[in-house]
Amino acid sequence: MIVARGIVEFAATELIDEDGRPVAEVASPHYPATQTELVGCPYGDVRVGQPMNRTALRQMTAVWPALLAGMSALSGPDPTVHRAWAAAVSGIALPLLAPVPVPRLQSALFKASLGLSQVFSALLLADNGVADAPLASLGDGEAFFAELDRGRWLVGADQVCAGTAPMIVQVFDALTGTLPVGPAASAIRPVPEAAVAIGLHTAHLLACQQAARRGEREPVTAPLSPWMRAVFALPNRPAEHARRLFERGAVPRGVERYLAAPGDTAFEEELRQI
Repeated sequence: MIVARGIVEFAATELIDEDGRPVAEVASPHYPATQTELVGCPYGDVRVGQPMNRTALRQMTAVWPALLAGMSALSGPDPTVHRAWAAAVSGIALPLLAPVPVPRLQSALFKASLGLSQVFSALLLADNGVADAPLASLGDGEAFFAELDRGRWLVGADQVCAGTAPMIVQVFDALTGTLPVGPAASAIRPVPEAAVAIGLHTAHLLACQQAARRGEREPVTAPLSPWMRAVFALPNRPAEHARRLFERGAVPRGVERYLAAPGDTAFEEELRQI
């Protein structure tokens, strides 16, 4: 329940890590602008010249081998696109289960996973069956980076992704299992309830929008967590698209129950059971 509620409410924005940094950086109300080295991005890609958080980059590089091992551990052997997405949403859930202040590794994994959760959510929601595709079918890390660059996925509303191109390539290759990495820290384990919570939240938000189009309620206007932006990228997306986040035959029972009888009460009841 801690993870499910924390995911839905994007509670990581309130957490501080052992470096005294907000886990969610600029997305946090505690973001220390005067203690952040913000520079023009020096990379020769779509991000060049735009604001980049070098302080966050230093934190990630300080734990880089462990971060790669953690991403590999979260995705597991022979990952599908769904399992890569589940690894990313586990990464954004890790700080919710960590001691306070949040250890540097969990904070860095959150930062690395945040953008991945958006990209993989968009891929999964685009069509039926994507969840079952092997992650390696998307290409290698170089191809993945090129697609992120073309699609401007590395450019956020306030800042660009701080990771270098080789770092992003390594993260993807760690997810596919093609990059040799060391053992992950024992604290880095998948958080399966995070995927269930996001699947349920996706179904609920889309059901709310469908009800709003019928004039039965107000549209959803509250700020959404970054990984939910893909949910509303397609106008009039039906609630049933929440099933696309999961592999064939593996849609969580709570999501299916909700889709059969949607509503605020049903959402809260299913959330309590995660």
